[in-house]
Amino acid sequence: MHYLTIDQGGHGSRAVLFDGSGRLVGSALVNVAEHRPMPGRVEQDPVEILESIRNAVHRLLAAHGDIEITAAGLATQRSSVICWDRQSGEPLTPVISWQDRRQGPFLPPHDRSHEEVRRRTGLRISPHYGAGKLRWCLENNRAVASSMKAGRLACGPLASFLLFSLLPERPLVVDPANGCRTLLWNLEGGGWDQELLEWAGVPRSVLPQPAPTRSRFGFLSTAAGPVPLTVLNGDQSCVPFALGKPREDTVYVNLGTGAFLQRIRSRGSSSPNGLLRSVILQDGKVSLQVEEGTVNGAGSALDVTGCNEVQGPWLESEEPPLYLNGVSGLGSPWWEPDFPTRFIGEGDAAATRDGVVESILFLIRANLDRMRECGPVDRLVVTGGLSRSTPVCRRLADLCDLTVVRPEMDEATSAGLAFLTAGSPGNWNENPAVETFTPAGDHPIRRRYGRWLSAMERLLQR
Repeated sequence: MHYLTIDQGGHGSRAVLFDGSGRLVGSALVNVAEHRPMPGRVEQDPVEILESIRNAVHRLLAAHGDIEITAAGLATQRSSVICWDRQSGEPLTPVISWQDRRQGPFLPPHDRSHEEVRRRTGLRISPHYGAGKLRWCLENNRAVASSMKAGRLACGPLASFLLFSLLPERPLVVDPANGCRTLLWNLEGGGWDQELLEWAGVPRSVLPQPAPTRSRFGFLSTAAGPVPLTVLNGDQSCVPFALGKPREDTVYVNLGTGAFLQRIRSRGSSSPNGLLRSVILQDGKVSLQVEEGTVNGAGSALDVTGCNEVQGPWLESEEPPLYLNGVSGLGSPWWEPDFPTRFIGEGDAAATRDGVVESILFLIRANLDRMRECGPVDRLVVTGGLSRSTPVCRRLADLCDLTVVRPEMDEATSAGLAFLTAGSPGNWNENPAVETFTPAGDHPIRRRYGRWLSAMERLLQR
């Protein structure tokens, strides 16, 4: 018994194989490019993404011989969207990344509609989510307009396009986790909201049908034969399941291109100011939502500043400059898409890099403080590329005064997706290998955080 997972992320497509007990058997990664044709725009080639998935699956199965796969799951970038022809399957637009900000908010921040949209969707009105991107395509892309006129247009989350393109059954559906990142999905109703569709100018007829997270979507063609694809979810939505059933006393932090914090939401609780509410599982039997914080400038901040190229150990500078980090737009808990990113203070290349790294941790702490309003937090579970840095984990524990747990397996999305694909068994990966970091008293980073927070709030008030 084996389970195949496909994690399609911003930097590549990863295929991973797990056995029936949750042990990782093997993986294969195929990178994909991002294109930034002008400021604020981030795109990817949909054909390249499809080929990367097929190649990753082929490489993985070629390395593991004759193996029987019970089921497969697919997880994708949640807020990325695309338009395509539902008859030919031809993409009509690039994949417009979740990082893309070509369509600004529809309404000024003081408009009363913001609160109503937040109540229905769990999100803030932001150019990062799908509604603005879809409206932009409908208004500005000739191929989209032509396909719309001919009654052949399909639009929606990247997840829907990939499912439609990879499975011979061509299902035109979307799961709740990906659907709810469009600003068009009613969290309580569990589907498209007609009033929001009219507000955004997106016709219901072009969107995929709502479907549960777990369903028999169709069969994936592989070298091992047809494999039933039974789970469709968002990449971040899988992370809280990486160690099995999520705990309410834990905040799950995934540190990749962006950093995302998630905490299981208690029924009937109100969302803290500045945070989001998202679906991570909805299948008719189980429905789980999370409070979510979003840090847009995590790994992307290191890329934009060129700090990834700086050699030497991390976080050893005595007094790094403060970095007011609004890379890709300032996310939660402040939500300022045009925040003026800047340094306060100076230092050599290593100190500058450490200032950028600390800014990521400071943004995590600002979101964590809002999550603590809902009740005490006992620990942080950290995953993703930046979590592989031991200095980052130690400094995060010191900053937040919490135990930080780092799973040995760094494929958090794949691990959580495999757990869901296997049916959430109680004996799944019962004793996962983890490394634990405990806080070390009154660390100077807490005083730097106080200065950074004051500087951020002063700039936001201008």
